[in-house]
Amino acid sequence: MNSEELNRTIEFIIQSQARLAAAQEQDRQDRGRFEAWSTRLLEDMAVNRERTVELLRIQSSRLDRAEREDRAAQRRHEESQRRYDESQKESQKHYAESQKRYDESQKRYEESHKRYEESHKRYEESHKRYEELSSRILDRLDSIFARLDAILERLTLRPT
Repeated sequence: MNSEELNRTIEFIIQSQARLAAAQEQDRQDRGRFEAWSTRLLEDMAVNRERTVELLRIQSSRLDRAEREDRAAQRRHEESQRRYDESQKESQKHYAESQKRYDESQKRYEESHKRYEESHKRYEESHKRYEELSSRILDRLDSIFARLDAILERLTLRPT
């Protein structure tokens, strides 16, 4: 190797070492920034973890309260449903009794109406017979009065 080649090689080595030194310095600076960034990140994560734990505690408390309220509402609903069902059964019972009384009353009314119609029919028949009898009696009376008038007339025309 001649001196020029040796100088180029040395120059190359020096440049490589300079680049290496610069790269190492850059790595050191990057590592410093990375360490600062990662330290801030870890601190932020710790704060966020605390916030998350507190938020979970609050949400868990809210969920527990909501579950208690839901169970209480469910019990109230079930009690209300039970009372409604009882009321419905009682209403149906009263309705059935009322319907039975209505049906019995309707039956009695129909029977009474039937008796009324039969009675009215008998009344009309009786009234018709009464009119027929009255007409015959009046005819007979007319006949009797006519005969009486004839007898009276003979009696009054006859000399004594």
